[in-house]
Amino acid sequence: MLVVVIDRHYLGDGRINRHLDYISKIYPTIRINFSPSNNGIRECLLSNNISCYCQPVSSSSSANHNTFAQYLVFAGYVPKGVKSFVLSHLESTQDIILHVHDPALLTISVHLKKWLFKIGKNVRLVYDRHEFYEKYEIKHWYPTPTNHTFEKVFGSFVDGVIGISHETEVSLKYLFSHACIASVPNYIDFQKIDGASTLEKINSILSGGVLRCVYFGTLNMASREIDLISWLSDNLLTNYSNVEVVIGGNTNDGALLSTFSSLSLKHPNRFKYLGYVPYEQLIEETQKAAIGFLFIRETGGSYWVSDGSPNKLYEYLNCGVIPVMRIPHIDIEYLKPEVVLCNSNESWDEILVRVQSLIESPRNILKTHIESLLEKSVPYRFSHVAPNYLRIYQQVFEKKKVN
Repeated sequence: MLVVVIDRHYLGDGRINRHLDYISKIYPTIRINFSPSNNGIRECLLSNNISCYCQPVSSSSSANHNTFAQYLVFAGYVPKGVKSFVLSHLESTQDIILHVHDPALLTISVHLKKWLFKIGKNVRLVYDRHEFYEKYEIKHWYPTPTNHTFEKVFGSFVDGVIGISHETEVSLKYLFSHACIASVPNYIDFQKIDGASTLEKINSILSGGVLRCVYFGTLNMASREIDLISWLSDNLLTNYSNVEVVIGGNTNDGALLSTFSSLSLKHPNRFKYLGYVPYEQLIEETQKAAIGFLFIRETGGSYWVSDGSPNKLYEYLNCGVIPVMRIPHIDIEYLKPEVVLCNSNESWDEILVRVQSLIESPRNILKTHIESLLEKSVPYRFSHVAPNYLRIYQQVFEKKKVN
């Protein structure tokens, strides 16, 4: 069997690379990437020795990849380069899984499925649903496709759906009634964790070393409270000489970049903005931290759910980092008291007080918190859920192909 992974994420995306690393050890696997961030690369060999074809897409404002306008050009055909790339890896393979990680790419995936079927291949389409797209459709005065639009139009062609939490499998069955359903939460691959680095951090904390606060991830102000993180950073760095803050993530927001620049000048060598950070480096940098921020904005294009799968939380747990969060989660009671959960009504000043109480805690208390989080992280590891990929691949072939 050949697995064809189709996505529009950065080549270093954590969830997709966990999928690739796992499944490529079992089946021949290739990747087709539609991200404007691939800098003109057409074909490359990824670090896990997977062949990748990068289909050019525009990153101009007139066809911004966040509006999906550019993907409509693929609504009626499969680009020749994509066909040639897939053909070069088919050999005698009859069974093919098309595993698409983005709703906007259901367009091309459906046509690729039909084309492969016409040339005699036994093909199934599996859709990896990273978000709850029906929860935050934004209405415009002019017609424009949304993530959920692609799901509604092309969902009937999908043979299997993978969600991000076990609790959502019932709702997925309602949205994709004909499809096989499974879930793979955003749990971290614990094999990427360096135990020696975590131990070194704990020893540094006990000896009175610098306390690092971190946030690596989405810097979209509409969905994340980056302004709160910036404000907390300034206050903490001003009041505590033993604190440093490191932030990473991609952004073109001029105002936000200006804020980061000002903080770097005001707190030299103690506030660091690293820009885009590859996933493996992200894990290394996170492991050095004592405190990790995660603030999901309640309004402005995002939403609050209790059954999501916040990968940042799982990174913090497995890296021995104390999370300070404003996001509900299904297992939060189990994770208390080590996880600092801020509610939607708490002011920035109140949240600052809670972070200050952590920083001022006796170092042996911080050590105990970190060790307790590491113990509690065991159920939140990718190895526990990765076999669900294999199960759904088997199920979709046992079930009759749809459309």
